[in-house]
Amino acid sequence: MSRGLVIGGTGMLAGTVRGLAARGWELVVPSRRRPGFVEHSENVRWVRGEWADPAELAGAVTREGSASCELLVAWVHTPHRESVLRAVEPLLTPHAPVVEVWASATRDPLATLPPAALDHPTHRVVLGYERSENSVRWLTDTEISEGVLAATFAALTGAPPTVHEVGALRPWPPTR
Repeated sequence: MSRGLVIGGTGMLAGTVRGLAARGWELVVPSRRRPGFVEHSENVRWVRGEWADPAELAGAVTREGSASCELLVAWVHTPHRESVLRAVEPLLTPHAPVVEVWASATRDPLATLPPAALDHPTHRVVLGYERSENSVRWLTDTEISEGVLAATFAALTGAPPTVHEVGALRPWPPTR
């Protein structure tokens, strides 16, 4: 069974976790609070972990027996991003793909996208918005999860690392 780590997978990425688990992935999902969906999945294990303490987060994943992860999906906000990713890097197999998720309500996420933090094939998912004739709205959790899953499957099939845009990104900021 393939093993993966999903950081930030208890909120808007819960659908991504469920989608990977349904395809046979064994996943560890660290977070502050235990998400309800974990109890309904044999393939998903929760560990307590906070971005503010990256070493403890990585330690909790290791104690769960989840070293040698073949995939990392991460939605970690900027102040903690690099330290969290570096802390979990030793848990990844040498060529494990990384899928990072990016969003911004205040600035163009493409303009502020930093380079990959780890020396792994890194796909980046940039979240935008949806526009209809008369309105603009942020993406739903389902739209976000579907976009992240599509990028994850591309990464797992060995597609070259790229930026995956989900929703509209131009013009930014979205106007109502």
